[in-house]
Formats: sequence, structure tokens, C-alpha cells
Amino acid sequence: MRKIAKDVYNTKLVQYSNTTVVKKYLHNIKSGYKLSKYDIDSRQRKSVENRTQADIERCIQQSLNRTKNHVYAFALSNDWEWFYTLTFDPQKVDSFDYTAVCKALKAWLDDTRKRYAPDMKYIIVPELHKSGRYHFHGMFSNVGAVPLEYSAAGSTQETAVYNLPSYCYGFTTATMIKDSDRTCSYCLKYITKELCATTQNKKRYWRSRNLNKPIEYKYNLSDDDFEEQLDGISDNITFAKTIDIPKANNRINLYMTDI
Repeated sequence: MRKIAKDVYNTKLVQYSNTTVVKKYLHNIKSGYKLSKYDIDSRQRKSVENRTQADIERCIQQSLNRTKNHVYAFALSNDWEWFYTLTFDPQKVDSFDYTAVCKALKAWLDDTRKRYAPDMKYIIVPELHKSGRYHFHGMFSNVGAVPLEYSAAGSTQETAVYNLPSYCYGFTTATMIKDSDRTCSYCLKYITKELCATTQNKKRYWRSRNLNKPIEYKYNLSDDDFEEQLDGISDNITFAKTIDIPKANNRINLYMTDI
């Protein structure tokens, strides 16, 4: 049996590090529902036994959206200093093998925290190349004494490029982050349907445990109250759009502000 919803709201405010997102729903959202173990097991059996190709595609899309939302939330809730790209020399790690590259990444992260940066923050995503090989991109901060080597060949007048000599599995680049939002968008584009299809039931992003999380507030406001609140921040709105959700019979008016 389902339990009664704990929260009913039509407005959600999400505070990130330097951005606030306001979502106004056309119809109320009810949260707090829980399913019994029997109901959950029944749904899982049904999903496995009767899935069509359309169901599988929908599942992949939902998984992709969840991964992107999680990465976006952590990326925008923290301040970042460095953007790293970590690749794999096929003589050292089979970069076609997702399990192998994940193991190597974890080993490097553990060693780096132990030797150079115990308070290091990071959010990392894989990229699936057209060749079928994997490598990683990540946003980092609090990198402590992680050694860097200047790369004259890769650098330009606008951007200094460095390598990470402590990374022993392949080629690396490290550049200072000038715009965290843009770098976050760059990382999100690598979370694709193809990646989700080849990494089912596997980790698709890595984050340190010391990351800040976004703060959420939920309200049930009348249209007049919402418009009054919106007028108060209208000068700070940097982006706005309307999102239709036909499957949920709902619509979201979304606003981004710099406060």
C-alpha cells in the first residue's frame, strides 16, 4: 500500500553555489509516496519480463537524465579550480574495458588523496570515444601539492596547459577553470545514450564525499504569491524557459537567477 504524501508543492527553489533555480509547476507535486517491497518486486519482475524495445530506450533515457542531473547538481554546488583529462595507454590499461579503466581511475584518486591532496574535491565523468575506448574528464579543487608539468606544445596565449606526472596510466592535460558553468556543460555532453547503454548497472560518475550539495526548498504558492515573489527577483533572472511534461500531465516554468 502507498503511504499518504508527506509534501504537496508547486514551487521548488534550488540553491547552488552561484546560481538559484526556481521551478513553478502547473499542477501540484506530491512527494513522500513509498511502495511496499512486494510492489517494488512486482514492478521489477514486470519490467524485466515484458520490456519492449521502446521500454528499454525509455529506461536508458531516464538513466541518462538522472546521471546528468546528479552531475549538474554537484558541479554547480561547488567552486572549481582545475579541469583534468585522463586517458589510457593501451599498453598499460585496456581502454575498451570499462571495468579496467574504472579500476585505474580509482587507484589514481586514492593515491593522489593519500600523497598530495587529502581534501581534494572532484566530479568526474567518462567519455566513450567513437573507437569504443574510454577516458575521463573531471573538475577538481583543493588539489594541494598535486605535481604539474607545463606543456609548451599544448599551451596557447590564452590557456596554459599542464600534464600530471603522478598519473601513470596514460596521457593527461590540466587547465585552470575560468567558467565553471561552461565547463560543467562541457562535461555533461559526454553523458550520452551510447555511454549509458554500454555501462548499465555501472558507475557513470565519480565524486568526492566532501562536495557541497544543492539546498532545496519546496512551497505551495498561489499564482498571485508566486508572481509577487518573481517580481522581487526579476532583475536577477538570467535564463527562463517553459518545459512541457506530457507523460506527467504537467508543465514547468523554470527561472535561473544569479542570487
